[in-house]
Amino acid sequence: MSPSNVSSRGANAVTVRLVAAVLRFVVVPFRGRNLALALTVASFAACGGTTVREDGTIVSGGGTGGAQYPFGGTTGALGGSGGSWDVRPGAGGLVGLGGGGYIPPGIGGYVPPGWGGTTVPLPYGGSPPVYGGSPGLGGAPPVAGGSGGWVVAGGAAGEGPPLAGYAGLAGLAGIAGWGGEAPPLAGSAGVAGLGPVGGNGGLAGAGGLGGAGGGTCSDGVMNGNEEDVDCGGRCPACVVPCTCIVGTDCPSLVCIDCQCVPPECDDGVANGDETDVDCGGSTCSPCADGEHCSTHADCVSSNCFAGVCGGPPSCASGLECNGESCCSSVQVPGGSFPMGRGSETCADCVDGCPATMACSSNEEPEHPTSVSTFALDTYEVTVGRFRAFVNAGFAPPSAGMGAHPLIAGSGWDTAWNAAYPADPTALVADLQSGADCSWTETVGGNETHAINCVSWYEAFAFCVWDGARLPTEAEWEYVAAGGDENRFYPWGAIEPTAEHANYGVSGSSAVAVGSASLGIGRWGHRDLAGNVYEWTLDGYSLDYYSAVTTGCDDCANLDVTSERSIRGGGWTSSEFGLRPAHRDGLSADLVSALVGFRCARDP
Repeated sequence: MSPSNVSSRGANAVTVRLVAAVLRFVVVPFRGRNLALALTVASFAACGGTTVREDGTIVSGGGTGGAQYPFGGTTGALGGSGGSWDVRPGAGGLVGLGGGGYIPPGIGGYVPPGWGGTTVPLPYGGSPPVYGGSPGLGGAPPVAGGSGGWVVAGGAAGEGPPLAGYAGLAGLAGIAGWGGEAPPLAGSAGVAGLGPVGGNGGLAGAGGLGGAGGGTCSDGVMNGNEEDVDCGGRCPACVVPCTCIVGTDCPSLVCIDCQCVPPECDDGVANGDETDVDCGGSTCSPCADGEHCSTHADCVSSNCFAGVCGGPPSCASGLECNGESCCSSVQVPGGSFPMGRGSETCADCVDGCPATMACSSNEEPEHPTSVSTFALDTYEVTVGRFRAFVNAGFAPPSAGMGAHPLIAGSGWDTAWNAAYPADPTALVADLQSGADCSWTETVGGNETHAINCVSWYEAFAFCVWDGARLPTEAEWEYVAAGGDENRFYPWGAIEPTAEHANYGVSGSSAVAVGSASLGIGRWGHRDLAGNVYEWTLDGYSLDYYSAVTTGCDDCANLDVTSERSIRGGGWTSSEFGLRPAHRDGLSADLVSALVGFRCARDP
């Protein structure tokens, strides 16, 4: 068939087939959501009434807004508005896209050369139209290269990296974004410049998935609106690393959702500076009686004793001695020491009797003794503490109470009830039996003075009521001698003065406990020498030590009950009576202004 015989209808048929090919090639990748693109391309291809020969050359063109697409041959043209068309080499020449014009407006603006450069041929004949390369309808270059460019065909220009290249898909503006270093899915130019698919910035908003300003969710840096490296914002949520698994992994002892949390006064744990669970310390409410404490302020009762609120009932009122509870007690570690004194007389003795003293044979022989750990009150029992006992009813103990835990038969014997005051009148008679007795009918200035004029039975009963017991002779001497240090005086070898003890010519019964500031023992106990003698659990006998020459462990003399041992010397004693080894005894039912007591407690 010769070119002159090609009919207009035939040419139009060729045109329709070409349009179908274009739609199949261009639109298929976008499917239904880009139908507008297909219709737009079709309108450019179908309108204008131009004719294309079967060999691919253009023989006519024009018409308002018309255009024909060359897909082969050596020349190609796109008709433009105004009915004219321009012919350029289709295989690399320049194609005018306007009404008789040379560049825009058309499908893609400035399009040298061909559809997209001179790289990828289409499968529709001719040599060589292109799809892709540099530059194309979507800028320079489409598909796998280029940056920026004009993306037209009815829409605004897209700037920035598109999905499959820098200027769009197949040079049709593709999927372009407004910026970002990572490729967005869509942009203000939308698909082929027909409007945005996902708004100004693509399917994922401004900046597309890459975000305005940069980055991907796997580039190893924190950028865009990420909250941490490659997570948060447009990326998957960040996973906070665990700092704990269980409460003990945390300083606060509280682990919630694998994170350590600060201490709170309602977290069910004793943490921070709390002294017990959610109480005590500087921020939480005071603790109830029976709960742990460090100071009186940690307790509702304002009475902290041995680390427990409430403590001994004798200090429930918060009675203080030297700035601390008068019921303060110190735990003493168990151990061994040489109890008693040797028989030799020597100068600067360690174990014997100094030449300047007349030692008693009841201190001999010195013998090894061991005691188990226990606690001993820091101070002698005061008038104020004993008043609380009297006010509480001072009932005698039940059988067996007040026993040493390691010494059988050392508890209260109900036979002793006969020697115990029958009523308050009888008790007060004892307490006020002498001019130097410290008791007063009403609360006064003697509340922190050592109580005296009490019998052994009354002292025993008080300690039981206060949650304690009387110490054994061995325990008492162990503390006074400083254990294995075997001190000559409770404070050491220095000769005593009025600052070490209330004793001798200058001694007085009217002295508050702990007043002798230099007479402190190894573990912090006060008045272990002077002030008042102190009752112990043991019965007293002159030759008791001769029966334990091989030593004893947690022992006490229970064979004698009529007299009880008293230790430490009193406010009238000489230096001789201040020594830890010094012993004396008194009938258990007698009272004396020189005798008081302190209590021992089990750990």
